[in-house]
Amino acid sequence: MVAATSVDKPWLVQKYGGTSLGKLMDTICGSIIPDHAKNHKLVVVCSALSGTLKAKGTTSLLLECIALAELGVDAQEKLVDLVCLIRDNHLAILDSIFETQKQSAFEAYDIPKTNIVKECEALKKFLLAAQVVGELSPRSKDRVISLGEKLACVTIAACLANKDILAKPVILDDVVSTVFGTSADDQAAALDKLGSRFYHVIAKEIAIRIRNCEPAIPIVTGFFGIMPNSLIQTVGRGYSDLCAAMCAVAVGATELQIWKEVDGIFTADPRKIPSAQLLSSVTADEATELTYYGSEVIHPLTMDQIREANISLRLKNVFKPHAEGTLIDPKSTSSTFEIGQVKKVIAPPGVLLKQDFSVGRFERRRPTAVTVKDDILLIHVICNRNTKSGGLLIQVFERLERNNIVVDLIATSERNVSLAVHSPGNLSAVLRLKEELERFGQVAIAKNMSIVTLVGHKMRSQIGVANETLSALAAANVNIHLISQGASEISISLVVNAQDATTALNAIHREVLKIPTIEEGRFRRIVVAAKSISDAQNASPFPPDPNSSQSTISTVEREIREAGGEATAIAVDVRDFESVKRCVEKTVEIYGRLDVLVYNSGAIWWASVEDTPMKRFQLMQSVNPQGLYGTVEVALPHLKKHGTGRIIVVSPPIYSRFFRGKTAYAMGKVGMSVLTKGLAMDFERQGLTDMAITSIWPAAAIESAATRKMTDKNPKEEEDLRKATIFSDAIIAMLRAPASSVNGRLELDEDYLRSDTGVTDFSKYSVVPETSPRRIMPAQLPDLTVKEQDDEGKRMNSAEGKAKL
Repeated sequence: MVAATSVDKPWLVQKYGGTSLGKLMDTICGSIIPDHAKNHKLVVVCSALSGTLKAKGTTSLLLECIALAELGVDAQEKLVDLVCLIRDNHLAILDSIFETQKQSAFEAYDIPKTNIVKECEALKKFLLAAQVVGELSPRSKDRVISLGEKLACVTIAACLANKDILAKPVILDDVVSTVFGTSADDQAAALDKLGSRFYHVIAKEIAIRIRNCEPAIPIVTGFFGIMPNSLIQTVGRGYSDLCAAMCAVAVGATELQIWKEVDGIFTADPRKIPSAQLLSSVTADEATELTYYGSEVIHPLTMDQIREANISLRLKNVFKPHAEGTLIDPKSTSSTFEIGQVKKVIAPPGVLLKQDFSVGRFERRRPTAVTVKDDILLIHVICNRNTKSGGLLIQVFERLERNNIVVDLIATSERNVSLAVHSPGNLSAVLRLKEELERFGQVAIAKNMSIVTLVGHKMRSQIGVANETLSALAAANVNIHLISQGASEISISLVVNAQDATTALNAIHREVLKIPTIEEGRFRRIVVAAKSISDAQNASPFPPDPNSSQSTISTVEREIREAGGEATAIAVDVRDFESVKRCVEKTVEIYGRLDVLVYNSGAIWWASVEDTPMKRFQLMQSVNPQGLYGTVEVALPHLKKHGTGRIIVVSPPIYSRFFRGKTAYAMGKVGMSVLTKGLAMDFERQGLTDMAITSIWPAAAIESAATRKMTDKNPKEEEDLRKATIFSDAIIAMLRAPASSVNGRLELDEDYLRSDTGVTDFSKYSVVPETSPRRIMPAQLPDLTVKEQDDEGKRMNSAEGKAKL
C-alpha cells in the first residue's frame, strides 16, 4: 500500500460531486487523485453517489425514504425495499471495484462491505421507528441524508485501496456536537453569536481529524454535522462545497478544487448561449453575484470562507482533468470602491483581449458575464394616502418575512414599492401575501418573470455600461419592468418577461460583452497553425510583408488580436499525426469547440515524372493528401459535435490538363479533391445536412512568396497576379452559404464569387491597378457525375469487420 502524503508537500483539497463520482469513479481514483497526490498532500471531500440521472442518486433515494417514513406503517414494505436498494447499489459498486481480484484483502474489501451493511441496517431501524410516529424533525432528516456521504466515502476509500493508495474515511456527522455540545439550543446560540466564525471553529476540529489520518489520504464526508435548525435549512444543498472550504481553511491549503462535469464558469449559460466563452478567472465577488442571480457556481458561504483565508478556488472538469478550468481569486475583491468613484482604464495594445482578470494591474474592458434567474414574481404596491412610505416598507417586509419569501430586488418611490421575489411555489402563500399587502394599498403581482443580471468587476465605475445594456435590450424589443443598479458595484439587474429572458441574454452577451454569436465567431476566433513561429512582439516592421519570411503564424496572431479578434498560434507539422492531434486538442481546450477547418498546407514540385525524385514525391504526399486526411480524421468528431462543421480544402477541380508537367504534385492535389467529394457523400449518407466540405482553387495566379521569385526577375509578371483577398472573400462567402449549397463542390475563387454572390467587377483584386490578370484555369470544367450516380451496387463497410492493422 502506497502512502500518498508527505510533510514537505503543500495541502490541496478536492471536492467531487456525486454525479462525477458515479460516472467516473475509476478515472478519479485511478488517475486524477494519484496525479495530484504526487506533489500535494490531499484531502478529498465527497458528495453522495449519483448516476446519470439525479433522480436515481443516493440523496434522491434517501429523500424518498423520508417521505415513506412520514406516511406511517402502511409504507413499511416500500421503505425496507428502498433502504435495501441503497445498500445493494453500493455493494454492487464495491464488487465491481474488486471483481478482477480472486482474493481480496480483508481491510480493502470486507471492512467497507461490513460498514455499508451496518450503516444501512442502522438507517432502516431508525426509519422504521420514525414510521410509528409518522413524522421526522428537520434534524432527524439531516441524519438520514448524511448516510449518502458516509457510504460514498467508504466506497471511494475502498476504490483507492484497490489501487494501492492509502486512504481513510473521515465521518463528520458528529463534528458540530463535538465542538458545541449536543444541545440544539447551545448550538443555535453559538451560530447566532459567531456568524461565519461558527464555521471557522468547526474547521479547527476538522483539522484534527484530517491530520490524524496521515499518511493516508482523508476521504471526508461533505455532510458536516447536524446543525441547530438542520444543515439543509441553515446552509442549503451546497453544504458539501462549504465543507470542502472548511477543510481547506483547516489545513491551510494552497488551493481548493471543486470538480464538476462542466469546464468552469462561462460568460453565459452555454446551454442557452452557444457562443458563451469559458472564463479563465473571476473575482470572488463576481462568483458570489453570479451564484445569487442564477448561475450554479459556488455557495456564498463557501466564498466567505476562502476569501477570509485567502485560498484560491478552482473549478475543474472531471472529463478534462488536464484543463485549467476557472480560477476564483480571493484577493481580487471590490471592497475598496467608493461612492461616486469613476475610473477609466486604458490598457496597452495586446492586453485584456480575453475576458481574464489575472493580467497584472489592468482590469477587464468589458463586464464579465450575464446570467438569468427564473421563476420570479414581480410585486407592485401602491401605497394609500393613510400610510407613510417608511411605514409601508416596514409593513411589506414584515409580511414577506412572515411568509418566508426572500426579496431579490427592490425599487421604491414616495408611494410605490416594486419587489422581485423568487416564487414560493405555493399558490396559497402568494394569495395570502397579496391579501395582507392590500391593507396598505393597491397590489399587483406579475408571474412568469425573470431577472437578467450583468456582472463585472468594478462595473459601476465603467462609463457607458448601463447605456449599452438598455440600448441592446431596446434593439431586441425586450421590455424592462424593473432596474436595479447601485446596491452592488459589480452588477446591473433587470426584470423582464420570462419569455424574453433568452433574447435578453443573447442581446447583452453580443452587444455589451461584445462576444459574437457562433456564426459571427467563426470568423473572429481563429487558430493559425503552421510549422514556423517567431517572436511577433519584436517583429520590425510590423505588420511584416505577408509574402516575406518575417511573416509567420505568430505575426498573423498578433495582427488578428490587434484588429479586435481572438487568435492563437500553434506550431504543427502536418506530416506528424501526433502533432496534428495535439494541435486540434489544444484548439478545443482553448476555445471549447471547433467550427471550421481550412487546410492550406501544401508542398510543391512541378516537374516531369523523370525529374521528380522519390523524396520530393514522398514529401508532397505526406503534406498534401496524407496531411489533409489526418487533420480531417482528428477534427471530424469536434466538427460533428454541433452538427454544423465546415471544411475548406485548397485543392483543384479535377481535369486532365492539370496533370501535365507536374504529375507527382497532381497526384496529391487531386487526391485531396477526391477526399472532398467522398467526405461530402458521407455527410449526405449520414444525414448531416448542415455540414459541408468544399475545395477552392485560384482561377488566376495569386500573389505569394512563390510568385515573388518570378516578379523579382520580371516585374511585368505582376500584371497577371491577383491579391490574396479574392481567395479569402470566396472562402468567407462559402462559409456563410447554406451547407447544402457548397457541400462537395470543387470551386474556383472567381467563378464562385460570380455565380453565387453576384460579383462582376474583379478589378479591385488586381495587384497592378487597371490590369486583367490572365486566367490560368479552363473556362469550363468537366462534370464528374455519371448516369448511374445514385446506384451504389452492393454496399460494403470494412469498418464493420473490425479488422485491425
